[in-house]
Amino acid sequence: SSSVTITDKNSTPNAWDIIKEVSEKSKAVPLPILPDATALSTTIVTSKTHAQSCYPFSLQYLAMCMLRVLTRPAGSHNGKLDGETVNACMIVVKFYSLYRGISSDDMRSL
Repeated sequence: SSSVTITDKNSTPNAWDIIKEVSEKSKAVPLPILPDATALSTTIVTSKTHAQSCYPFSLQYLAMCMLRVLTRPAGSHNGKLDGETVNACMIVVKFYSLYRGISSDDMRSL
């Protein structure tokens, strides 16, 4: 038998090879679910030293993810990431940083 594996933004790049391997072994078809075009938009960030990094999601989408985390009822998230979490927004930013070096075009080509 076969199945479909649905992956979203929580399936970070470091998990893609694992998803591929599991899908091949289980005869599943991995199906990435991508945000809409306003969220899936390459963002280039330039540091003070003028180094540039690209990310596949807009800064508006990052802000929306932070808002969603901050407005979650306490204890409602399996990973315990909600508005009661110390440094909740920094955790979201660190998650966003896992996508450094990946453009929105890279995401679309999955």
